[in-house]
Amino acid sequence: MNLLIDENLSPTLVQRLADRGIFAQHVAHLGRAGITDLEVWRYAFEHDQVVVTMNRIGQRRPLKLISKERSVRTRASPHRCRAP
Repeated sequence: MNLLIDENLSPTLVQRLADRGIFAQHVAHLGRAGITDLEVWRYAFEHDQVVVTMNRIGQRRPLKLISKERSVRTRASPHRCRAP
């Protein structure tokens, strides 16, 4: 698992996770402190990382992530998907 820890969480989580065999990077350690939430999500998408954050994203509108190869649209929703 490859995690990206958002700056609203402590950088000490990186070492605590490493002690448990989980690879993680903190936004600040990457020299990206202060970037927008959208930039955090794009960075994670481009580097195959899972974002760990306390933010709530996508409740009102989907977040569109774009890469050279593909476009992915994600949406946080309290509704379950139903099979047709």
